[in-house]
Amino acid sequence: MVEGTLRILGQARGQSTIASAYSPAAGVRATIYYILVANTSGTSVDYQICIDDDGITYTAATAIAWNVPLNDGEKDIFNFGEKGMPLNEAAGNIAVMSATNDAHTFTIIGEEIQ
Repeated sequence: MVEGTLRILGQARGQSTIASAYSPAAGVRATIYYILVANTSGTSVDYQICIDDDGITYTAATAIAWNVPLNDGEKDIFNFGEKGMPLNEAAGNIAVMSATNDAHTFTIIGEEIQ
């Protein structure tokens, strides 16, 4: 169950090099409930999402989505359920990538508890 108020924790346009879209600040516990991916490119483009709870390893080993095609104008929604997905380390990251620069908008929705 959501304890606090849901808000956008991070939002990024995907680039062809994977990069962090959200990392909790030191001393902050985060719970991720949704990641939304929208394709705004005019064509089908692959994307990636990686979650490393304590670093910056962005490979298939930390992927929740790897080379997933998404058609123009479509969206994917990752729903982490009622309990969400914890991301409690300041070194943790959610990283995103588009096969074509700026083809996707990634939105991370959750809550932060100090």
